[in-house]
Amino acid sequence: MLSHAAFSGRAEAGVYSQAIALGNFFIVLSISGPPEEVTAELGRNVIGKIEEQISLSPDITPAEIGEMQNEQFKNGIKLNIFAARISGQKLTAAFVGAVTAKLRRKDTIINLVPESPAAELRNVSGGLQHGDVLVVGTAAFFQNLKSEEIFGQPDLNATELRDQLLPKIESLDSDSHLAAVFAKIDLVGEKEEEVVLEEEKPSSNLLAEGKSLFLARKTIEGWKGGNYRKLGYLTLIALVTLISVLAYQLRSRSLEVRSDSLQKIEQEAREGQDSAQKLLGLNDAIARETLEQTKKDVQESIESDFGANWQEKNFAEKKKLVAILAMLDEEINKAAHIYEVSPADFSDFSLLKSGVKVVSAQLHDGKMVVLDGANGAIYTLVTGSKTAEIAGGDFRDGKFLDFSGEKIFVQTPNGIYQQKTGGNKQVVPSSDNWKNVSGLVFFGGNLYLLDPGSNQIWKYQGTETGFAGISNYVKEGSSLDLSAAIRMQIDGYVYVLTQSNQLVRLASGGPTDFQVTGLPDGLGKVTSIFVTDETENIYLWDEEKKRIMVADKKGLYKAQYEIINRQSSISNPILLADERVKKIFLLSGAKVFSVDIKE
Repeated sequence: MLSHAAFSGRAEAGVYSQAIALGNFFIVLSISGPPEEVTAELGRNVIGKIEEQISLSPDITPAEIGEMQNEQFKNGIKLNIFAARISGQKLTAAFVGAVTAKLRRKDTIINLVPESPAAELRNVSGGLQHGDVLVVGTAAFFQNLKSEEIFGQPDLNATELRDQLLPKIESLDSDSHLAAVFAKIDLVGEKEEEVVLEEEKPSSNLLAEGKSLFLARKTIEGWKGGNYRKLGYLTLIALVTLISVLAYQLRSRSLEVRSDSLQKIEQEAREGQDSAQKLLGLNDAIARETLEQTKKDVQESIESDFGANWQEKNFAEKKKLVAILAMLDEEINKAAHIYEVSPADFSDFSLLKSGVKVVSAQLHDGKMVVLDGANGAIYTLVTGSKTAEIAGGDFRDGKFLDFSGEKIFVQTPNGIYQQKTGGNKQVVPSSDNWKNVSGLVFFGGNLYLLDPGSNQIWKYQGTETGFAGISNYVKEGSSLDLSAAIRMQIDGYVYVLTQSNQLVRLASGGPTDFQVTGLPDGLGKVTSIFVTDETENIYLWDEEKKRIMVADKKGLYKAQYEIINRQSSISNPILLADERVKKIFLLSGAKVFSVDIKE
């Protein structure tokens, strides 16, 4: 049994150090040189190339890995690499540059490589025993850490050996030149297998009769007894050798075919990625479609060359194929502006009153006004400063709220009231026409009530003394069905959201040609909408998929924000947005959560 762990320092300009374990391969790498040439990207590319070499050729030797990398770096870039493979109890390694390997065997610490940097690629190999602790690292690692610090606690496993050194490493001014791999050999319960040669016995009486299983002919003079048996063994060896050669050739050909297939698939993915990159910023929707089609084509190529059930198989190219598909998914998400976000705590109205339950809210001019249905209170929250205060009360039966400036209107079963410092004033009486009011908006000096029970939007025209009587906003005889409407917002157009995920846009009392298009996938269950004359975009909350969808006012999809945690705390929230402070708000219970708007 082999336990192992690795440590890698932080990359800096001109320095990249990395230590990795890939199966039974252990690699320690450090590159240094001009800052404009030696970057983290260069280092990651080198590590990726090594991973690819090992994946495509599992039988590759450490010397071959070291030689291929050593040939790549000239002209002022310094390569330090130690490549090792542990097979059973045998260590094989190759190294060049300022790297060191030390082995603790019982109470003795053995230096496996010279202390001075190796100018040329050199090899080392040997046997390992139970309890051996092997540490391979950059020269800087061993210069900053003493042997007694590294090997002082021999009973620890590889991970524990590494972790007990981390406080010392973190205290250093810089760890960019530090990288190391720790390995410990544990053979408890295991033993070496021994090969025992036993005398061959015939499986039938053919050999006993002086006949050969392979040469069906009579005994020839001079070939009797043991000589005839030798001929059979030699023939068997020749046959096995021939089969092995053929199997090797077939395997080599299979590996070559799979390697060619992988290169073709990589090229296919790169070409699609390059085409999409040219479209990004010009037409993101087409860029996304290009990437989605590329992914589909790549998947078909993989299934054609590696089988429909390739994901259930174990073969060298599988890791690379998975990485290609993951890269395409990442590019699709970038083109689709799909962001995974963790909502932040923005404000908590329970600091103003206990038992708060927000039932309605609106946002204008950097100010949020909220109706607390449990306490009948109205709160305000300034989005720029996060200043919250109580603005009024006595609305325990309040259902919906909207405001403009200092005018705050609340709809109740008894009518619409305007909140005032000296007391609340009824500005619109209740009407027998009201059946099931589901929204209130104050816009352009007029009040609008969404009433799906009456299949109507009621309008109250503003006057110098208050508001005129009730009137229909939706034209008489209209075929518009508002019976399933749940939300309404106005920016000049009237937007109505229905239970079936329809977003209807109205003008002058009738529907207009409008729909949200270009979504990456279908909507789950949209329960909230926000749009005003202050926003450039329309915001939708998808309760089923816990995400915020953003579209421009022509209905073209722009972005989505997927909530990756706190999902249980955010249930059927009220959705608001302030584009001036670049934040989207989710109001749930007494809390306000925020998500930053991406550029």
